Amino acid sequence: MTHSLPVFRLTPLRDQQREAVLKAFSQLLGVRPVEFEDRNAHRAGEELDPWSFLLTTPIGLGVELASPSGGQSFASGQALTLSYRKLPDGRDAFQSPPHRQQLEQLAQRVRALSVEDTRAASEVLALWRSFEETDDYMFVQVRRGVNGIVRLGFRCNQNCGFCWQGRDWPDPPMGLVRTWLDEMAAQGIERVSISGGEPTLYKDLAVTIAHARGLGMAVALQTNAIRMAKPAYLDTLVEAGLNSAFVSFHSADPEVSDIMTRAPRTHGSTVAGIENLLRAGVEVQINCVVEERNYQRLAHHASMVVERFVRPFPDHPVEHVEYSHPAMSHDPSFFEQMLVPLDLVKPHLVAAVRALEEADVQVTAIGTCGFPPCLLADVPEARARGAAVAGSRDPERDGPRRQVLREGLRRLPRPRSMLGAAPRVRRSLRRSWHSALRLEGQKRASSCTPPKVGLAAKYRPCVPPM
Repeated sequence: MTHSLPVFRLTPLRDQQREAVLKAFSQLLGVRPVEFEDRNAHRAGEELDPWSFLLTTPIGLGVELASPSGGQSFASGQALTLSYRKLPDGRDAFQSPPHRQQLEQLAQRVRALSVEDTRAASEVLALWRSFEETDDYMFVQVRRGVNGIVRLGFRCNQNCGFCWQGRDWPDPPMGLVRTWLDEMAAQGIERVSISGGEPTLYKDLAVTIAHARGLGMAVALQTNAIRMAKPAYLDTLVEAGLNSAFVSFHSADPEVSDIMTRAPRTHGSTVAGIENLLRAGVEVQINCVVEERNYQRLAHHASMVVERFVRPFPDHPVEHVEYSHPAMSHDPSFFEQMLVPLDLVKPHLVAAVRALEEADVQVTAIGTCGFPPCLLADVPEARARGAAVAGSRDPERDGPRRQVLREGLRRLPRPRSMLGAAPRVRRSLRRSWHSALRLEGQKRASSCTPPKVGLAAKYRPCVPPM
């Protein structure tokens, strides 16, 4: 018996950009190339030439563009120079009548172009180059058949050293973001997370939320909630249809937060933002990345979550906290500094999980970006929950034991699926869910060898968090 996951087809970002480049060359030269190659890849150690491209025309003519430099070329103008290559069969292209005719047309065009004439094409080529080191996975993903994620860009009002992103990475075109949302909805995606960077820095966020909601998808926001400290701004997102927020809140201590986020005096705004989200009726989940600066204060973190975000909001508390193991940092110099041996993390993580579970807050600390199950051996219900949600749903990739566990837990009544129930009813259901998980964890969670101390034990590769 074979199992397969649905295939989701979303418009590739690079394909759109490639089409834009071909169109730019067509408008510039009067001939649409069938292929192009950025020749700067062959200029290691040299100054980059923004116009260094090799083009292939529909009749097989190979021509090279470059900026004017005083060197030899077939044709030279104010903005560009043109050279040509031999034909694939070794003949001189100028000796072939159709190729010669096209060369003369291109040369005439190049000689006539001014710098102003090339400006629009230059911007398209610069955009193409800015995305050369990117992959579509960085901007859009689909997980588990019903969940999607789009990133509006990578700008952020914090600068966490453990973050896997570069702050100078380019933003996807907003038109393409809307296309991705349309395609997700058409293929049955039920819930989309809008992320960044920090998505609240993007002026089109409310419009993007409204667009997704209009397509019938629930919308979650991955955010540090700093801008939610201003109720008027939050109101625009709520009115657009925001359903939930996954908030990065890494420490109860402002000083520790300042060090981790490298954004002084933003801790208070995040706290105020979380409180405003809860007052507005937005479902809030909290994410805490565990590293050198905060691991000894995880119990304090859990206590603050309960005191500030659970008890003051009996009808709409924070219901879920996730403790994450850091992925590879974009800043390599920071990565080894922040890692902590797992056996040192364990007592603090267990204490935090217990405190939150006692307050009826669901905790996830095992999974793609979480910790090994053995760290939560003393909290079997949390360990069983992690086993139920970790990894994919493909039995061929999971192994039989994990798949049986996941499918068994999936049949248990889940309080979070009862979104229409009153808050007190949901909390009662959640207690039943926790009890069932505790029983399942005691019966099914297997033993695990304690982790060794050292860099290999500290680091576990992680898919960038969704």
